[in-house]
Amino acid sequence: MNEKENSFHPSFEYINGLDGLRAVSILLVIVAHFGLGHIVPGGFGVTFFFFISGFIITRLMISEYLAKNLISIKRFYLRRTFRIIPAMLVFILISEIVWFFLMGDSGFFDLLSVTFFGTNYYKLYEGYSNLISPLTNQEVYHPFNILWSLAVEEHYYLAFPVLFSCFIKSKSKMIFILVGVVFVSLLLRFFYSYFLESSKQIIYYSTETRLDAIIMGSLVSILTTYNRFRTFVLNNGLFWFGLIVVFFSLIYRDDFFRETIRFSIQSIGISFILMNILFNNDSSLIVFCRRVLSKSFFVYIGKISYSLYLYHWLALSIANYYFEINSLMWFFCCYMLSFIASHFSYYFIEVNFIKFRKRNFS
Repeated sequence: MNEKENSFHPSFEYINGLDGLRAVSILLVIVAHFGLGHIVPGGFGVTFFFFISGFIITRLMISEYLAKNLISIKRFYLRRTFRIIPAMLVFILISEIVWFFLMGDSGFFDLLSVTFFGTNYYKLYEGYSNLISPLTNQEVYHPFNILWSLAVEEHYYLAFPVLFSCFIKSKSKMIFILVGVVFVSLLLRFFYSYFLESSKQIIYYSTETRLDAIIMGSLVSILTTYNRFRTFVLNNGLFWFGLIVVFFSLIYRDDFFRETIRFSIQSIGISFILMNILFNNDSSLIVFCRRVLSKSFFVYIGKISYSLYLYHWLALSIANYYFEINSLMWFFCCYMLSFIASHFSYYFIEVNFIKFRKRNFS
């Protein structure tokens, strides 16, 4: 390899290919939302992003513990606050201004739900004020709808550091608890699917039923502290097995399967794919994939992925208001507004607060 090999053991070092994997996950989401949802698995992109979040956050926490022999929960919350909140607040402000000029202002409870990270449950049980465009007679989705997945991640961020700090000295206990959480999440999907009406929506958006992908990422990150896990997981056969598992989960269309087991087996497949893409140096094909994912295009998309996830939905709302869906101008508006807004959000907001965070809370 020309580039430095990634460290399998947790560290603060940059991981070649990780931004590329972030790019793949966000591109799946936006391409699906921008007219190709019947072909491109946007929902899998969200699951993939959840897994990556759990993996990298836990890896950084383990690295902090190994370096300092302690975990500062206060610093963790401050780092997350300055990483997530500034860009989100600007997005909310811009969305409110746009929504006011297009449709009128949002309701008080709409704003309250995003302020306190209750978007996913508010979306389920109350709903945002989607309206019909007087120009195109099409439904225009409120920009806040996209914040549901951020709410799921924030619920994880609130609880996981406490759990981590309590059990990091006994990794076996932590692994047992995380496996238990994954199992409970799966059981809840079974329960909801059997006993609740509109279970599809409840299962898709609820924290307790979608948390297992993030927890699986955390679990895999903890397992990287064991050398024997490296021997097991860095395996060309498991890489292909992971791809087959994910592919099967996407083509098998049984409703009960898709509401229950699908998310679990996708997380298992992602585990094998991600670990081998990032750390396997024994396969020329896998090394080639990592090099491609480390190219400047994928790194750029990966870095702006958070802002891109936010603003692509605002761009979609504007495009639906002014243009016929799937028209040339609709596509142009969706993609151009998404990438322009995301570029400015990343370089003028995110980067500055990332620097501030590193100076003060590293």
